[in-house]
Amino acid sequence: MNIKNIHFTLSTPEDDTRDVFLVGNFNNWKPSDQKYKMQKTDDGYTYNLQLINTDLQKIEYKYTKGDWSEVELGHESQITPNRTFLISEKEQKVSDHVPRWRHNWLPYKIKKLPIIELLDEAYDMYPLPRKRPVWVLLPWDYHESEKDYSVLYMNDAQNLFGDRSDYGSWNIDHKLATLAEYRRSDVIIVAIDHGGVDRAKEYNLNSTKLEKAEGKKYLRFLVDHLKPKIDEKFRTKPDRENTAIGGSSLGGLISIFAAYSYPEVFGKFLIFSPSIWTIPQFDFPKWNFYEPFKMQWYFYSGKKESKNHLSNVLRFIKRLRKYGKNAAHHEIRISLNDEGKHEEYFWGLEFPKAIETLFYGSFEDPTIKIKELEGIEI
Repeated sequence: MNIKNIHFTLSTPEDDTRDVFLVGNFNNWKPSDQKYKMQKTDDGYTYNLQLINTDLQKIEYKYTKGDWSEVELGHESQITPNRTFLISEKEQKVSDHVPRWRHNWLPYKIKKLPIIELLDEAYDMYPLPRKRPVWVLLPWDYHESEKDYSVLYMNDAQNLFGDRSDYGSWNIDHKLATLAEYRRSDVIIVAIDHGGVDRAKEYNLNSTKLEKAEGKKYLRFLVDHLKPKIDEKFRTKPDRENTAIGGSSLGGLISIFAAYSYPEVFGKFLIFSPSIWTIPQFDFPKWNFYEPFKMQWYFYSGKKESKNHLSNVLRFIKRLRKYGKNAAHHEIRISLNDEGKHEEYFWGLEFPKAIETLFYGSFEDPTIKIKELEGIEI
């Protein structure tokens, strides 16, 4: 057995006591890999890296505080290149210093911004009797590559990028530019504008506390008309394992309905602060799937949203685990923010974490249990 040992020591500002992680080409650039958490010392941090039977000749690495939103920066808060050194047969020692850490995913490199194309300013939404702008965000190097890409369909495009919303923006284009630095942006985003006064109707299947629902027709538009067009025009991976849908609030709710209506089309789901309150009976987790499809869910909610929001979401997740047919085929990640409110700012912060989890295989325990689920009656 060939073992190569590398001893890392790190100094960084003393007033920042968060955990530090070593990340690089030796662990597929996972920023919060517990196996690579550094040990805190009186002088900073230390870590002993063992490479066993590796083919690597050069190490590329960075330091993070557990997320790409908290990666190391230079003295003037600038983005720094990957650290590198050549591996030798002898034991090696590396000493580094990090003066600053990234905050809120800033800054980002302009050249890494996704290519934003307007598919159609007035795309026919048949069977709905209206037209709507549809946007496509392509990876920054799409036209220089020959790769095929997974696709994420997202609702409420006005809130995702730019300044077209009165409620703020997720700034997903900025987040994707940051993810591109770490080879985590190879996803095509298809963003559909919401319908303003028609939004509540289009994003719901139940005509209960809202006006007459049009969610079934909206999903038919996505599946029968928009998706075939996207797969024809762009280099996509059209299978369900590489097709996702997501959104927040009512946009998250219609994405849940998509899971139960079209499990043969969508395999991944980005569900942020879903408006479960509009379906108080919580009956749709009992809907049957056509087949035991494997599904990956990324749920996020803030603990400072409306009074019953979090308990409603947790109740739904608990029912999904307990009563959903073929529940063993569900992989679920739950992320809760103690300070999170029902706002675009917080959804934007969570977006890159969901992208990494859904598209880069960082689900850890599909049966993960959290204390917040305990005591929730269903």
